[in-house]
Amino acid sequence: MTHETLHSVLARANGGDGPEILILRPLTESVVWASLWLEAPRPDQTDRRQHGSKVYLIRNELQEYVGIVLDHGPADLHVYVPPQHRGHHYMSKALREVILPHLFLDGREVQHITISRNFGRKTFEAAQNAALAAGFVPVHRAEDEEQNIATLEFTPVNPDDMPYYPGTDTEPSAERLQQIKRQLAYHASCLQLLSDEVAMHLADDFLPEEIEELAIDVHGLYDKIQRAVREMKER
Repeated sequence: MTHETLHSVLARANGGDGPEILILRPLTESVVWASLWLEAPRPDQTDRRQHGSKVYLIRNELQEYVGIVLDHGPADLHVYVPPQHRGHHYMSKALREVILPHLFLDGREVQHITISRNFGRKTFEAAQNAALAAGFVPVHRAEDEEQNIATLEFTPVNPDDMPYYPGTDTEPSAERLQQIKRQLAYHASCLQLLSDEVAMHLADDFLPEEIEELAIDVHGLYDKIQRAVREMKER
């Protein structure tokens, strides 16, 4: 994703209009973990199963979103802070105290970050200083000169001693639960239609039944979601 795309995601997180979907899980007052979809899936858009991206949103003391970290896995992080919010150490503090400990919960052993030199010396030095303040150290790689980038890496001294941030459960609104119910009913109906189509076109006694059973399972997920919400409220 480009800086422009991440800027749009931050605007969306702050209440702006746009196609982006953010599903939030607060980790602390200043850092929110999120699943990001640049737009909702649409019928006949692709024959591949689509996935969202995992991002971290950083908030200031006014609860405005002022930075974002896109997790590309151990190989790289895409970090962005709008110009008007730079110089306040939001990114380095969030990386050091929350984001890096949370990233290492998935079992990764090292985290790299690459910083492009193509945005100018001032921008490069600001990004590098933020990474160094967060605990990254430079790694010298020959290929980085060709790509005009710098690579830094973070390796925890003792991963078991890093703080643990499970995040905060949040209750869906009654309106959102009804939307989920309708969405599950829609997808179950699509599967039922597919079951009928397969039954009419193919001499297969088992495949239509398998698809219909899947439709029943999908439709029944709403009851399981309701039960999970009730259990969360009782805790």
